[in-house]
Amino acid sequence: MLYTILNLYLGANFLFPKDFLILQQITLFQSFLLFAISLPVGSIFIRLGNSNLEYFKTLIGGTVLFRGLIGTLSILVFNVYLHYAGYAISDIGTIALGLLPTLISSVFFIDIIPHIFNFEGRKNWELITVYSLFFIVKCLTIIVFKSICLKILIEFFESIVLVFWVNLTYLKGIFQFSLIKSSFKRLLKMIRFSTGLYLNGILSVFILRIDQFVLINFIDKSTLSKYMLIVSISSLFLIPMTLLGERLAFTITMAKTQSKAIFKEKSVKSLLTFTLLSLVLYIIFAGIFTHVSSIFFKRNLDDLFIVGLILGFSIVSNSIGMVLGQINTTINDGVYTMKRSFIGCICMFIGVNIGFKLYGIIGVAIAASFTLFLTNILFWFFSERIREVLFYHPVQKNIMSLKEQSN
Repeated sequence: MLYTILNLYLGANFLFPKDFLILQQITLFQSFLLFAISLPVGSIFIRLGNSNLEYFKTLIGGTVLFRGLIGTLSILVFNVYLHYAGYAISDIGTIALGLLPTLISSVFFIDIIPHIFNFEGRKNWELITVYSLFFIVKCLTIIVFKSICLKILIEFFESIVLVFWVNLTYLKGIFQFSLIKSSFKRLLKMIRFSTGLYLNGILSVFILRIDQFVLINFIDKSTLSKYMLIVSISSLFLIPMTLLGERLAFTITMAKTQSKAIFKEKSVKSLLTFTLLSLVLYIIFAGIFTHVSSIFFKRNLDDLFIVGLILGFSIVSNSIGMVLGQINTTINDGVYTMKRSFIGCICMFIGVNIGFKLYGIIGVAIAASFTLFLTNILFWFFSERIREVLFYHPVQKNIMSLKEQSN
């Protein structure tokens, strides 16, 4: 996330406005591409657990093939959509090339390697050094040459270097291309059992991006660039909540192993903590929004201040939804459903279209924020199992059980 923000900072201050919009589009599609490629295998890893790593390694050949097909298909879909949205062929080509490094590095599952192998400290630092050197070169390239194409070329070279480095260092002898056919079949079988988790993740990302996809068709590119920048700035304030996410998951999971009363206590405490923190972050965001945009990104967003306040409210919705979603996941022992995400996508798509026709870009912001409030808060509060946890009364439960025994 910090890399994305710095990337946008350099683009906003050193690239031409047209190139900056292309950079924003690449960033927008990158997040969706990463989920489309990574989630299927990530969901399988969750299903198998650490005790089945050796079996997972036998799926590596099929993983490469599957990710390559899904990633290529995703980029083709993006290109068709951008063409429909009226982008020039040259801009579409630049965006596609900008996604290619992400495709290459993700196909060879660099993101999963830390889960499969125990890194030696020396090798791990060498990998970090490679990342850091390329990162510095990319920053200098943007500052000195102000060229997005040159930046993409460096990223392409970086992805090739990293793939070779990782495969020669960590995956030597792992690939057995003669087993790709059987590996692919086993992989598809595992994916079938993980469809709910996979689609839920894809739809969850899509909910957060639909407003930007829709706006591509309705507003001028300058206003779209400002809107996407507001989303990026508000995302900064979600980082602290995300960092607390793992601690939240551990706390609630451990509480479930003790008793319903303790589970309810920890859940309510976490909910209140996240709500309070997110409200504080929202107040900070509202107070320094225009200053951050004008100083950090050198963009005057005063004309979209109301839009920023409306979109910033999603900080609260996402934080509360993070807790409620974790409670639900813990109750159901990690079983994911896509009902909430599917409903959210439908509401978001209808809402942003109606909102824009009624109130313009402010209507889109209202629809986006309300949909996140609906799916992250209201949906869970109407869930019977969530309410059973949050409003659990152990004394009443005990009295009822005694009455039943006496009867």
